[in-house]
Amino acid sequence: MKGKGQEKKIAEKGVTFSDVLPAAGFNKGDYSSVRAVSFDEYTARISTEEIDYGKAAFQIKDPACDGRETSRLIFFDGSNSKRQVKDVVRIGLEK
Repeated sequence: MKGKGQEKKIAEKGVTFSDVLPAAGFNKGDYSSVRAVSFDEYTARISTEEIDYGKAAFQIKDPACDGRETSRLIFFDGSNSKRQVKDVVRIGLEK
């Protein structure tokens, strides 16, 4: 949902952080949150609770204005419709 209650459809398929982190060799005790950073240094943190839920944080392919293919982190928790990170360049685990 967008900020004023309008629904926004997203047609891309993505992967959840609850699937990606174990596949990359990280276990739950290795981190307390994940930090996604965009090209312009905008940052969003994802708690272990959101990751464990498995349906809140997704990373999808996202076309950039200049034709590049980038990555976008989106949240489906409904608490903050602006909580997304476009053009993700770095993902870090925080202890």
